Formats: sequence, C-alpha cells, structure tokens
Amino acid sequence: MEQPNTAGKMTAVYIYGPNKRAPGNVLNTYKDVFEVNDALYEATDIDAWDYVLMRGREGEVIWVDCNAKKADDLCRQQQ
Repeated sequence: MEQPNTAGKMTAVYIYGPNKRAPGNVLNTYKDVFEVNDALYEATDIDAWDYVLMRGREGEVIWVDCNAKKADDLCRQQQ
C-alpha cells in the first residue's frame, strides 16, 4: 500500500475492516497530530483498527496486522 509521505515527516494509515466504527472526518477538527493520536487511542465511540501502516521520518515502513499482534504498541488496545 503506497501512501504519500513528505521527507522528514511521519505518515500513519489506520485501516478498519467492514462493520467497524471508524473516526471519519472528525479528525480534521483537531489542531495537531498529538490531539489526533489521543482521539484515536482513547475515544470510546470508535473501534480498534485492523491494520496500521507507518512510514517514519527516514522513510522506513512498518506494517502491523493488529488482529494477529493485538499487543503491539501501534495497535489500539480494546477497553
């Protein structure tokens, strides 16, 4: 999965399966990435994502299947 990325910046893609409650466009209302992360990991009105793709500042790619590795730090832990 190719995603746009600016050199020196991080890109995160959270992928939700069918019938999951995803955050939608509400994330556009936050001021910075820290508020978005808080919302993603703490909100009670969305479900945990199934997969996460991270592209780091140096261009490295991390792909995590959160169904298989539920305890991974990049996966949302269900409350």
